[in-house]
Amino acid sequence: ISVPEVTLGCDPEFFILWNGRRVSAATYLPFVGQVGCDGELGELRPTYGRHESQVVANLSSLINRIPRSLRRSKWAVGYPEDGRAFQYEAHSYYGSVAAGFHVHLGIPPEILNTRKDFHRVAMSFLVMCLDWYLSVPLVGLETNHKRRLGGSAYGKPGDYRPSNVTLEYRTPGAFYLRTPKLAAGLLGLALLVTENAVARIKAASGDFRNLHKLTFPELRELLFVPEPAAVKEILTHPDTRVAMRNLDSIRKRLESLATFGKHAPAVDQFFRAVENQETPGPNLVSNWKE
Repeated sequence: ISVPEVTLGCDPEFFILWNGRRVSAATYLPFVGQVGCDGELGELRPTYGRHESQVVANLSSLINRIPRSLRRSKWAVGYPEDGRAFQYEAHSYYGSVAAGFHVHLGIPPEILNTRKDFHRVAMSFLVMCLDWYLSVPLVGLETNHKRRLGGSAYGKPGDYRPSNVTLEYRTPGAFYLRTPKLAAGLLGLALLVTENAVARIKAASGDFRNLHKLTFPELRELLFVPEPAAVKEILTHPDTRVAMRNLDSIRKRLESLATFGKHAPAVDQFFRAVENQETPGPNLVSNWKE
């Protein structure tokens, strides 16, 4: 099985706080650019890469630029003029607002084109692989589960958006932007799983020529994932121990994948952090300087 190249990007969100109160990022940041806003949340848009280490290095550069990137809008009288007075924090949920760590995956167009039903089967399978091998391990360190357990579809299992360029996987929360180690683990897992799922789909479909003939049960034989209902139940269960009981089996399957060695440093560090229950503070700028 040859592993096709998958590009990796992300646009994680963050909160701007002033004296403990949330400040709308749109007051200080543009809607475009690498350090910008998505409404009231700040958003980082690092240059994409072909390995998690590249993307994490790009994220580090942007995070250190955040304070000097803020410029107060003229109408915001009474607020500080620039970003030096603020705190910048990573939370999946804060003050009734949910924030995500969206992962962008540049996958082959044969899968990405979702205008035909058989393409959606392959896409659904890939997203379920990400739910199982990425999002289930993420459950263990979160300190606030309101985004995962909330009433909206945002951040739930299978939350994704396709475009003409990438698959945007939206289930992970912005908590994992807190440190380079957590970000690298999340991104490394995403790339590892996607590379190997796409490689197996490509081989089984004859270089995508027979993609329309593959059924969901056949796709599940290419790379193990539980039944969809079981994955959803685990990811929406209020008791985190339900997800954590699956960590050993998930890790063993990840270690058997063809490109595991390429991502082993980031993935191993991440699983150690989960096992040791490392829960770093939310301050982005100080955490990434360290």
